[in-house]
Amino acid sequence: MAYNITEIKKLPSEEKIKIIEEIWESIEEDFFPEEDDLISQILEERLEEYNKGTMKFEPWDVVRKRIEQKLEAYRNKNAG
Repeated sequence: MAYNITEIKKLPSEEKIKIIEEIWESIEEDFFPEEDDLISQILEERLEEYNKGTMKFEPWDVVRKRIEQKLEAYRNKNAG
């Protein structure tokens, strides 16, 4: 795939940011393809709890830490 960095540099900042985001997403998918599945699973479980009325609400910092711990455990388990 050919690209011209000089032409890219001439683009408006908004377009360059879009290019960066797309590149980052493709790199992230290369290194962590399973994480999207895990995150989707966690979100689906939370939505189901919410819809059933059984969800417990907690401060964001508590929830974020728990999610980070789950992701870290998942990464360690699948680290080869």
